Amino acid sequence: MNIEEFIYQQNPQWLTADYQKPEKDWFYRPIYWNILNFMNKRPAIALTGLRRVGKSTLLNQIKYYLEDKKTDKNHVFFFSFEKSQFKTDPEVLRNILNWYFEVFLKSPPKLLKKKVYIFFDEIQYVPNWQDVIKTFYDLSQNIKFFLSGSSSLFIKKNAVESLAGRLVEIKIPVVSFSEFLSLKKPFFKDLKQGFKGHPNLVDSLFGEYLTIGQFPELIKEDYDQSQANLYLSSIGEKIVEQDIPRFFPVERVDILKLIFNLIKASHSDIFEFKNITNDLGINLKTTIKYFQYLEKSYLINFCYNKTKKLLKSSRSAKKIYLTSTNFSAAFVAKKVENYVFNFFSSLPIWFYRYKNFEVDFVIKDINGFIPVEVKYQEKIDNGDYKNLIKLAKALKTNRAYLISKKLLKTKIIENINLKIIPACLIEVYASKLICHSHVGFKVIASEEEKGLIEKKIG
Repeated sequence: MNIEEFIYQQNPQWLTADYQKPEKDWFYRPIYWNILNFMNKRPAIALTGLRRVGKSTLLNQIKYYLEDKKTDKNHVFFFSFEKSQFKTDPEVLRNILNWYFEVFLKSPPKLLKKKVYIFFDEIQYVPNWQDVIKTFYDLSQNIKFFLSGSSSLFIKKNAVESLAGRLVEIKIPVVSFSEFLSLKKPFFKDLKQGFKGHPNLVDSLFGEYLTIGQFPELIKEDYDQSQANLYLSSIGEKIVEQDIPRFFPVERVDILKLIFNLIKASHSDIFEFKNITNDLGINLKTTIKYFQYLEKSYLINFCYNKTKKLLKSSRSAKKIYLTSTNFSAAFVAKKVENYVFNFFSSLPIWFYRYKNFEVDFVIKDINGFIPVEVKYQEKIDNGDYKNLIKLAKALKTNRAYLISKKLLKTKIIENINLKIIPACLIEVYASKLICHSHVGFKVIASEEEKGLIEKKIG
């Protein structure tokens, strides 16, 4: 199949409006509506995130949106590089765009009178893609790019520099608990009321969500535990054994895989790179490098000690959390702590440890600091929030959160407003802390351009 045939195969809308549209009947994630807010803005849009979180589905749903709005069918162009035999050709992207404008539209970009919408799925496979996108972006105000990539599209400095001021990165997260419930369709419609009447059921669903409920396909196809384990294992293996070595110099893939397996079993613990280096039998520089590769590929996130200086953070003790608790091989309390970290990770977040004194998290919103402790247990007593109150006073804040298993309560202790919230309800009771309109959105810009670009996109 030549490239022209491949292009037509991926753009059936050019031939008929009645082609099969499986994603159109599928669940529309809340972030879909946020992406639409950028439809008429100048910057290109890049969807990034883990494999299988639904980036390709979102691109197709946006494409269907344009078709429903009666956009000229010839002005909507889609191409996926994931299974394309042409993706390693360094000139493939430029050739595709030249064909689209010169042969198909018969109009050079500079002479476009109407906007065209160009979708490139899994574009990270293409060599020097950012330079080609920049060239065509600068040719016309009437070209709107939508891009996606499973691994970070901006792992190389030149990608960021090439697209400074021209692109908004939107990180697609794993499925939230609220989304999970909307797909599972339990008999109750309101999470708060459902928990009030059936706390054991909601807690059970929450446990399922933490284990096998954070990827759309797992929920849609109703995978059981063994099926989900195979599915999740394949995602992790493809990222560790294929994606990361493609973008980074990995001398020992077996060590990289061993590190990821170690994290799956020991996430939420404090890690010391020096100790891990001794266990693995590799040097410290390589250990740090491999952990950073896992972070840049969206498998893990670091959480640093609030008492440590940032300049020392790369070598000092830190906590490591999985982007999805579905990868976890740890017991449920660690999964819950990981979930809480992920929920608050759009805010500045640290853990706090000084000698024998420790609090799970310190977060910061527009009103200041909030210490957060996770106690996923049936009973909460005074000793469980002793450190929370002490740290809140030290931080000069009157707020603290304790994340429980089922207890929902507010207490005033030494002028500290302590909110005790079940882990399964933090999306209900703590979401106001997060400015959702900006969660997951990142403007790729130079320092000089950031203020201007942020103003333009509202």
